[in-house]
Amino acid sequence: MRLLIVEDSPDDFHLISLTLQQQGISADCRQVDTPEGLQAALDEGGWDALLLDYHVPGMNVEDTLEQVRRYAPDTPAMLVSGAIRGDDAPNLLRQRASDLVLKNDLSRLGPTLERCLREGAEQRARREAERSLQAKEELTFSVMESLPSSIAVLDEEGTILRVNHCWREFGLQNGLIGDSVGTNYFDACVQDPDMGSQALAGMRRVLAGDLPEFALEYPCDSATERRWFLLQVSRLGGTRRGLVSSHLDITARKLAEEALAETNTRYRLFFENLLDGYAHCHMIFADDTPTDFEFRAVNPAFTRLTGLENVEGRRVSDILPAFLTDNRDVMERFGNVALTGAPAQFETYVKSLERWFLVSAFRPATGDFAIVFENTTEAKRRERELQERRNDMEFLQQQQVAAQTAAAIAHELNQPLGAISAYNEVALRVLQGGGPEKLVRAIEGSAEQAQRAGRTLHELLAFLQHQEIQTEPMDLNAVVKEAIAMAQNDGYGGFHPVLRLKRGLPPVRANRTQLQKVMVNLVRNGVEAMREAGVPDAAISITVRTLAESRQAQVTVKDSGPGVDTETARRIFDPFFTTKARGIGLGLAISRALVEAHGGQLWHEPGDKPGATFHFTLPFAED
Repeated sequence: MRLLIVEDSPDDFHLISLTLQQQGISADCRQVDTPEGLQAALDEGGWDALLLDYHVPGMNVEDTLEQVRRYAPDTPAMLVSGAIRGDDAPNLLRQRASDLVLKNDLSRLGPTLERCLREGAEQRARREAERSLQAKEELTFSVMESLPSSIAVLDEEGTILRVNHCWREFGLQNGLIGDSVGTNYFDACVQDPDMGSQALAGMRRVLAGDLPEFALEYPCDSATERRWFLLQVSRLGGTRRGLVSSHLDITARKLAEEALAETNTRYRLFFENLLDGYAHCHMIFADDTPTDFEFRAVNPAFTRLTGLENVEGRRVSDILPAFLTDNRDVMERFGNVALTGAPAQFETYVKSLERWFLVSAFRPATGDFAIVFENTTEAKRRERELQERRNDMEFLQQQQVAAQTAAAIAHELNQPLGAISAYNEVALRVLQGGGPEKLVRAIEGSAEQAQRAGRTLHELLAFLQHQEIQTEPMDLNAVVKEAIAMAQNDGYGGFHPVLRLKRGLPPVRANRTQLQKVMVNLVRNGVEAMREAGVPDAAISITVRTLAESRQAQVTVKDSGPGVDTETARRIFDPFFTTKARGIGLGLAISRALVEAHGGQLWHEPGDKPGATFHFTLPFAED
């Protein structure tokens, strides 16, 4: 224990120290006898109690007590003096002194000091509690002032005890005078039979302990607008009974909710009445490879167009297991959309459903994809029927052309052939009995008419094949792509095109229509051969390369069909030779004639099985 003793007499200082020691109190005592010494000791701090003599030269006891109160307010200060005027003792005790012990009766010194220390400790605890409570109240009030809600603290009768600045502003906006402190909040609630009654009932239940808290959203209408507020009520903490009521302006949130609800309604109407099918799916990957996907949401049109029901929350592997293998290319496209966000549009045939679909895919969220699609099966059927009619018309047209050509040839060859026949009869009669001169004339005439027939045939073919054509420089790669699209649009799809195009290829000089005719004919021949053979993974590869030594471009078309046998390969370019049930055998003959008319060549590569391989060349356009 550390004691500061204000005493001018060294003897009295030692007496006090000795008395405390005799009374069992161990203390570290220090003597001061000037105001400066006292101030220095108070600044040092750490004293458990002060003992003051009433009469110290140069020091006024009242000033000393005031000095102690200012610099050590929680430290007990006892008067230990020889004599005090009778009316001074009560005043001094009231002012600051904890107690009074006379020097002629120091037997009370120890017990009185211990009691003062206890009382001082209790007083310090009370002051500390008061300071803590005050700090908490100040903190609570600061928090109330900083909150955006209008807050009021009520007692258990509903009287408003405290409000924050938002409450005061709310009151001013609604024509209230003052901050409402002292008014009864419950009485104000009674005036509104609807929302007010609900609020009052909820607050009473919170007061009774039936509810931990209560909340109510309510509108507040003015002449110009409707505002919405959220009332939240909870019990006061601690032992005090009462409530904390807050009103938060939620008008912006309610307007946003109403707008969102309206948007959702419009979206739902659009979603449910959309004629196209819609599906939102989550893609499942294994090492960035799409392996499966789960349906998250579909619209009614999805079921109508696919015939699939109750798919939401299920995987495609559970619904259509074969889709993962039959439509691997579609899985890869969906996976790319889900990974990169790049949209895609394509047409595909789903073998499991036996239906065609035109699909547009996009990414609504990372790892997901959504599709909007239409069932094009009926359109495909109509296209196929139309193509079949076109093919029938083209076949009839080709037959008519062939018939007219044959008639022209027959007409032109009729006279020389008749003459050859006549000369042969003459030669036969001469051999039977005539002279050699007549035989020579007959044979010469027969040879002349045979040569005439040949010239007539060549002239007719030359007329058909070598008419003047209009050419222009063009991109051969582009023509290849156009021909693929034309063949597919004409009903010759269902194959996988593998294009190996030459970058930076110089332009070739050609007639676009005739060049497309050649390409389409080669592709169609390949498709027909693969269809007739039932090839499961039909493919046609088209390679474009440069022949630098001859300044030509070479195009190679190879299918994955059964190929061409030796006998067929020998006659494959002969006019009117065909292996097809409905062919007339002019396609390759005309194609070769068209290529040769452009200064190129068209040939078949024998023995390159499986599949049939055709090559043709075209010269580059002059610079």
